[in-house]
Amino acid sequence: MKLSGISLRTLQLADIGSALQSLYMGTARHAVMETVDLSLVLHDDNLINTANGESRRLQAGEQPFEKQLAEAARGLAGSRSASASILLLLPPASFIATHYNFRIQGEQLLRSSLQLQAHTLIPACDESLLLGLDGSRSEGTALWFPGRRADRIFAAFNEAGLFLATLMPRSLALLTEGQSEASVLDEDASHVTQLVRQDGALFSLLTLSKVDLEQEDFRQQWEQETGNLARANVVTISTAENWCALRRLVRPSSNCLFFPHAALARGKQIVARKQRKLMAGLAALLVLACSLPFISNAARIFMLEKELAEFRELSAEARASQNAVFDMEDAWGAVADYPGQDVAGVLLTLNSLIENSLSTFSLNKGVLDITGFAQDPALLLDQLAQQETFFDVSQSRSSAGGGSFAQGDRFGFRMNLSGVDFEDYTENHPASLE
Repeated sequence: MKLSGISLRTLQLADIGSALQSLYMGTARHAVMETVDLSLVLHDDNLINTANGESRRLQAGEQPFEKQLAEAARGLAGSRSASASILLLLPPASFIATHYNFRIQGEQLLRSSLQLQAHTLIPACDESLLLGLDGSRSEGTALWFPGRRADRIFAAFNEAGLFLATLMPRSLALLTEGQSEASVLDEDASHVTQLVRQDGALFSLLTLSKVDLEQEDFRQQWEQETGNLARANVVTISTAENWCALRRLVRPSSNCLFFPHAALARGKQIVARKQRKLMAGLAALLVLACSLPFISNAARIFMLEKELAEFRELSAEARASQNAVFDMEDAWGAVADYPGQDVAGVLLTLNSLIENSLSTFSLNKGVLDITGFAQDPALLLDQLAQQETFFDVSQSRSSAGGGSFAQGDRFGFRMNLSGVDFEDYTENHPASLE
């Protein structure tokens, strides 16, 4: 991965922070560039709207140059003053050009190298300078502009109710996008400038005062310097009328723009707003993604409830019949569920064990009481206990004599019938036995 042409593998932590800061500043500059909707060019004392050719002459007087420029710009902006974002195209003589040739790649490294050498490249300038260059090549021309002057122009525009987005040499506006080789000859009343593009990047910008051209030595040196440069696709512009005939909005060139500090602060605000909107959108998407299962379940429940209501409506008649059946079951349940006591079967079972000696027989709610005579009451008790028909067989009275020898001893037994549960029946039908 690369940030501004710098490989992350070769960076230390501080370098990564610097690269990220550079990327952030680049994003802020790009945000300001996108807002530009009015381009004004200064030629001699005329400020010209490149989109419609309208111009205003700077009013000479005691006002500072920046104030004169702002007043003319306000006249050109008209009703758009409050919302216009302005690209100001200044004469190339307002900029300092230095040629460079480094064995390094990447705009951030080129910028750092040039800024470190600024005091030796431009020794006569002590103030802070803004730097503009095309970082796509290791050789080219860097442009410099005083930072305090940019801030003064911004302040004057701001007092006039205008937003100055960025500054640019006006000669760059004449370069056609996509041209690899091109040359511009830009003249005004005081200076002549030749700008050369090679391999799609700014290669040279030479500016000379016309007063100096009147001297033979300077004129010969100028012709020698400019003659060595490519002259393919030469564009010449020398009058204010030429600029009025341009009739198009000049888009900012990302390579050689100069942003006042307050304009960059506006760009940072724009980036921050976009980031907040992005974060809010991502948060909304995250909430939506987390809510999807609940939304899906709610929709599913709604559909199921709707289907249930339809089925209930379709099954209303069947449910009415079912309720009638339930009512019948409730009405006849006490009779239908009454525990069956197989008296005949019980008597047959007892008859198989007790032959003609049963005196009494009492069956009440599954509890059987019998008395009679047996030769061996203890044996009879064991035999009754082994029958599946009975459980909890116990002696209800002591065995005693009193019978004949043939009848044996008197006994009394109590037992429960298997499969007969009157407690469960009473619990299910509490009023049935009242």
